[in-house]
Amino acid sequence: EITSSFEVIDTHQNMLSCFAVIERGMLDLGPVWLDGYIRTCMTEAMALAMETAIITGSGVKCPIGMDRDLVAAHTDTAGYTKKTATAVTSFSPEDYGALVASLAKTQSGKTRNVMQHKLGLICNAKDYLTKIMPATTLLTPTGQYVNNVLPIPTAIYPTTVLPEGTA
Repeated sequence: EITSSFEVIDTHQNMLSCFAVIERGMLDLGPVWLDGYIRTCMTEAMALAMETAIITGSGVKCPIGMDRDLVAAHTDTAGYTKKTATAVTSFSPEDYGALVASLAKTQSGKTRNVMQHKLGLICNAKDYLTKIMPATTLLTPTGQYVNNVLPIPTAIYPTTVLPEGTA
C-alpha cells in the first residue's frame, strides 16, 4: 500500500497577447513574408521572456528562477528572494573545485553526484567576454586558441538577462 499526502496547487494559466505594428509597405511584400516576419518577432520575444523567467523569475505569475532561494520565506506579491551570491575569484582547479563541491550537497543534507550531470555556467554576456573568456582560453603549442577550458567540464551560456557581475 502506498500512502501519500495531497496538496492543492493553483495551476492557473496566463494568456499571452501581443500586437505587431507593421508599416503599409510591409503589406506589399506579401502574406507569406509578413507571416514569417511576425512569427520570428514573436518567437524571439517569447524566448527572451522564457529565458528571463527561468533564470531570474520571482515565482509571481511566472516560474521560480534558478537564482531564487526556495528555503527562504516568500510572499504572494514579491515572490521568492534571491540566493546569496558566492564570489568567484578564479577558475583554478582548487577554487573551481570548491565552488562545484558546494553543489554536491542538497538542502536536506544528502549528497549528489554533480559530475554525473552536465554542469552549466550562465553568465552576463559582457562578463563572459571580459572576465570568463580570457580566464578560460588557452593557447596551444600549435598556435591555436582553445576556449572554455575549465578544470571540470562545464557548458558556458552567456545571456543578456543577468546584470553585469553575476553568474
